Amino acid sequence: MSLDPNVRAAVDAYLASTVGLIDGLYLYGSVALGDFHPPHSDIDFVAIVDRPLDKAALDSVHRSLPGPVFDGIYLTTAQLAAGPVDLAPTHFARERRLHEPGRFEQNPVTWHSLAGNGIRCGGPELGDLEIWRDPAELARWTRGNVEEYWRDLLKRGGAYDLEPFPGGMMWVVLGVPRLHYTLATRAITSKSGAGEYALTVFDEEWHDLIRACLAQRRGGEAPSPSLWPHALDFLAMSIDETLRL
Repeated sequence: MSLDPNVRAAVDAYLASTVGLIDGLYLYGSVALGDFHPPHSDIDFVAIVDRPLDKAALDSVHRSLPGPVFDGIYLTTAQLAAGPVDLAPTHFARERRLHEPGRFEQNPVTWHSLAGNGIRCGGPELGDLEIWRDPAELARWTRGNVEEYWRDLLKRGGAYDLEPFPGGMMWVVLGVPRLHYTLATRAITSKSGAGEYALTVFDEEWHDLIRACLAQRRGGEAPSPSLWPHALDFLAMSIDETLRL
């Protein structure tokens, strides 16, 4: 796959700065799914480190990288094979800093995305790595995310907190359809893929809203703020429909 020039610049800078620090670099998420659209997209990565992790050096690398935010987690090959279910906290990079061990992106979606759509930038070929996959655990986690994050967001009015942000409505409208898709297919899709999928499974009354959010995702203007009540109705409906699967 040909990488966006912004992604290529960040990857090249990272690889040049991490010689002797990491054992492999792999991209997943929007880049790997062909849905990278700055400024809405970050670069999601998994780095393999089968050696003592040099925290100071890696933190310096992340602070200096050009281009889009380079977010991801540091794993050993054993952790990649064992999966996220009982995984201890691991170091991760977020917002141009290396963070102390936490559970950032420690979920089945990361492992399944890497195994199914990952892009190798350095290190062993993905086919030569043992990567944990468990469709039943992926479904369990996905259902839990709908209940514990999205339904809670709706119940406590947290979705309204997203209204001032240019991508807030797009986040709300394209978020749950991704999870609906995963529960229906046991596969992973992008935000744009989720929007296209939503047009096939949800009633026509929602289609103009979905198309408006897809247009913004692909570089167009944000949907009219007047659509927020409709977007929240869509969120409630899509949560209910996803949990029926």
